[in-house]
Amino acid sequence: MRLFGTVQDVTERKKAEKELDQYRQHLEDMVEERTAELSDTNERLEEEIARRSEFTRTLTHELKTPLTSVMASSDLLVATLREEPMLGLAKNVYRSAANLNNRVDELLDMVRSEMGTLELKLETVDMLEQVREVTDAMTPVAAARGQTLVVDLPPSLPSVHADASRIQQILGNILDNAFKFTPQGGKVTLKAKTKGSSLVVEVRDTGRGISKDEQDRLFEPYHRVERDRERFSGLGLGLALCKTLVELHGGQVWVASRPGKGSTFSFSLPLGVSGQTPVLEAESSLWKVLMVEDDPEIVNSVSLAFQLLWPEAQVISTRLGEEGVEMVETETPDVVILDLGLPDISGLETLEQIRSFSTVPVVVLTVKGEEDDIATGLECGADDYLVKPFKQLELVSRLKVQLRKQTPADEETPVVCGLLRFDPSTSQFRYGGREISLTMIEGQIIECLMRSASQVVTYSRLAEAVWGEEHPGALESLRVHIRRLREKLETDPGHPRLILTKAGVGYSLTKSASSS
Repeated sequence: MRLFGTVQDVTERKKAEKELDQYRQHLEDMVEERTAELSDTNERLEEEIARRSEFTRTLTHELKTPLTSVMASSDLLVATLREEPMLGLAKNVYRSAANLNNRVDELLDMVRSEMGTLELKLETVDMLEQVREVTDAMTPVAAARGQTLVVDLPPSLPSVHADASRIQQILGNILDNAFKFTPQGGKVTLKAKTKGSSLVVEVRDTGRGISKDEQDRLFEPYHRVERDRERFSGLGLGLALCKTLVELHGGQVWVASRPGKGSTFSFSLPLGVSGQTPVLEAESSLWKVLMVEDDPEIVNSVSLAFQLLWPEAQVISTRLGEEGVEMVETETPDVVILDLGLPDISGLETLEQIRSFSTVPVVVLTVKGEEDDIATGLECGADDYLVKPFKQLELVSRLKVQLRKQTPADEETPVVCGLLRFDPSTSQFRYGGREISLTMIEGQIIECLMRSASQVVTYSRLAEAVWGEEHPGALESLRVHIRRLREKLETDPGHPRLILTKAGVGYSLTKSASSS
């Protein structure tokens, strides 16, 4: 009998296993050490938050206690005194104490916000009632400063799920900010409307305006514009708190302003309270047309003509030139129709103000048809000039020409064919205002067909657009993707009316789809 055996040196393996065990133990020790450090850090952080919270409560108590006495006493003096100068002194004391009380509240709210302990008491809130309460209280404040508060509200507004007291705080802070920076004799206008799935409140003033650099820091806590530090009191927390409170409600806050042209502060609150039916903007609108025209009959006739000739366009309007300038900035229209005879400022002045900050196409629509008038309008920055009376079809055609000039056919520009709109940069596709989800290949196919609307696109050209070259099986693949596209777009995919087949050649987007 023969026995065979093998001898293997396992020294290196044993050494490697030992090193691996040591390394594993080292990692476990490090993890345990880091865990302990994190635990200690969290404990210290919680202790610091608790200390800061306790300090804030103590500070608030220490400030509020004497303030309460000062306010109560000065209020009683104001109610009982009848003669100057003592009555005036008592009023000054009360106003100063109330002002200090507001600053303490702001500071406390900001500290709570920074610590993440600022909470909302949510309930169903009647926004129309809230806005009216605040504006009724602020109207005397505006009058005392020699200013006018204009409240432009619709007959009704949808309710929101919000904290009523915080909504009033937001409105009060924004209005107070507008009053501060509006000169005597100026005007502050408050508007509210539904926009999509949100309720939007706008406060517009006729103050000095805000530069772009200043706008970037407006909502930062404790920030004050340097030139305003000596003119106005406060900690610079009002707008920062507004931003915090609005965002806690799930909304947004923003500002639109130009130096010398006033400012518009706006905030939105999400809708969606059960039982509410907010008014939505027309989803089928691909273009927004602003009419600055003081004749309501002309606005109405153009709107009706658009419904028939250009249903993809939404008309918004104003009869005032100054408001038209603001709407160019806040509503970002795609094209503007401008009358030259306006009740506040001239149409040419309106045009010059628009051109100071925007390149939006402007088509003048006026009764002034002399050669000098037309030359002046074009020199002031009008893109086109149309004389009243006019033909609706011609107006629509001229507007579309201006839009085509603004949208060069490059790869990143949205492609629009009638009710179809495809954005190559985002692959977003809309049909009649309805967003439809497409695969990448479906998007490439529909984009190619839209760019060659009414023309037959051959199989080979479609294959090149999708895959870079024609390849075996491309025709069958295209048929599959076209069938899926028809299922998403056609009412009756078996009898297509949008994407047509040219047997043996390719596919085309029907003329009825591309006409606009």
